Amino acid sequence: FLDVVEFLFANERQGTSGRQAFDLAATNGHFEVVRFLHAHSTQGCTTQAMDGAAQNGHFNIVKFLHMHRTEGGTAMGRARAEANGHAEIAAYLKQHLPPA
Repeated sequence: FLDVVEFLFANERQGTSGRQAFDLAATNGHFEVVRFLHAHSTQGCTTQAMDGAAQNGHFNIVKFLHMHRTEGGTAMGRARAEANGHAEIAAYLKQHLPPA
């Protein structure tokens, strides 16, 4: 999947907004794509990146976003992580993100 993203960037054919691509990669657990977009995209992401990663149990992405991005996440993302059985992620977000 990363090779497709690299090709699209090299040929300037992103076809979608950089933020949307970043958010979807995080939500769907594509860690290498998240890292690539962090390094190469000037558009960044939104809080949906962390919220989506949290609710789907992608802890490595949640930690990466917390350490390398400033967008953060929302209380809804934390609540969905907990509702989906990702208690460790919910606890991490409670500790590291500002209260809602």
